[in-house]
Amino acid sequence: MAIAFVQKAQGESLDTTLNLTITGVAAGNFIAVTGSINSTTRTLSVADDRGNTYTATAASPQRSGTAESENGKGYIWYALNVAAGTTIVTITKSSAGATLEGAAHEYSDVATTAALDVQAGLGGDTGQPDSGNVTTTVADELLFGFTFTPANGRTYSADTSYTLRVQQPTGANLGKHGTEDQIVTVTGTYSAGPNLNTTTNWG
Repeated sequence: MAIAFVQKAQGESLDTTLNLTITGVAAGNFIAVTGSINSTTRTLSVADDRGNTYTATAASPQRSGTAESENGKGYIWYALNVAAGTTIVTITKSSAGATLEGAAHEYSDVATTAALDVQAGLGGDTGQPDSGNVTTTVADELLFGFTFTPANGRTYSADTSYTLRVQQPTGANLGKHGTEDQIVTVTGTYSAGPNLNTTTNWG
């Protein structure tokens, strides 16, 4: 079987928690969760109601601005070999205040142990977010990209060969949180975005 995207859930919250519900999760699947917050003084954590264990990758670099409201911090977590059934993923911030954005993504046929091969992360001020290059060591892999920005009104587009999965929020404050993925079947050197429509701080 080949790795495949199954479903996603996304949202935002001004409360201390954000709940994301993914329905009918299959036993043994993989869940990737992204979270971002417009603050450098608060931290994020994740858990779910099925007892799955989440591991944090290296946190995206926090982006500095001229005021607290312009700063941001982003995270990626993942859970392997998850339990079956509808799953409520809860992202929690360390203290009240600042908007929390998040998304949960389910994939099938990802390795159930030692699934993380390589990772990279950068921050910048251009309209072209870039994770930096990684060289994979396994032929069949999920490439997952996440970009966040503290700025409002941004739009995302997928890198070449990637599929855009999340653009959150979807209303007046469009553009703070974007994810994309690509399934590859050969080893190689890859990078990810997603791309932003205009120059801004990103991580």
